[in-house]
Amino acid sequence: MGGYYCNMKVDGEKRLCLDAEVLPMKNNCLVYSFGVGHDLTFDIDLEEFGCDVYAFDSDHSHANYPTFISDRLAFYKARIGTHFLREFQYRQENLPTGPFMVEYWPLSGLMKRLGHQGTQMFYLKMDIEGIEWDVFEKSIFKTDILEGTVQLSLEIHFDELRQNGSSKNTQELLDSVNKYLRVIRGLQTRGFQLAHWEPNYKGPELTSVAGLRFHVYSETFWVNLNYQRRKNEPRKTRRPKKLS
Repeated sequence: MGGYYCNMKVDGEKRLCLDAEVLPMKNNCLVYSFGVGHDLTFDIDLEEFGCDVYAFDSDHSHANYPTFISDRLAFYKARIGTHFLREFQYRQENLPTGPFMVEYWPLSGLMKRLGHQGTQMFYLKMDIEGIEWDVFEKSIFKTDILEGTVQLSLEIHFDELRQNGSSKNTQELLDSVNKYLRVIRGLQTRGFQLAHWEPNYKGPELTSVAGLRFHVYSETFWVNLNYQRRKNEPRKTRRPKKLS
């Protein structure tokens, strides 16, 4: 679902499992989508599917994005992180506009702010450019949010293993590999099973470590086999126009 064609290759397309056991009930479908960039096609598709979608991203080019795109689709200028942080960022391509303010929120903090604390999440989408490992290990794994999450779309980045790991010494490589494995095993122990994998076709990059050759960037899709359907309580408050 979603995505667009770039150089004759699909980018931004995400998977969705429609098996009856994990299909959401009508008007009981919560979606959090992180790192949308400027492509909301997947989020719009899920909204039309009957979900309440909350999309997140933040840089200077999102300044004029409205919060309420439609009745079921909201966009918030924030990024997911391990803890709350507000900082100025500056990029060379933003020279005419100067630095811009970015807010990072932990997932638990966002759900509390938006009135979803304790709510079962149908779909969690994360494309957060390499910080997914720390976000899971240092933040999300310390909550029970994933136990109530049904489907997970996760773009993974093995940035620390690029160029055959040439920028790391042996111990640093081992630390990186162990971190990646801890997160994968953490998902599995919470009931998630890998349902689909494919390389990132827009920017394919291969690397080799310890004789194994693999893609640095890839799209993964997970389904929670321990999922037990329950009915979410309706929101008791209106969606805020701003997070803070």
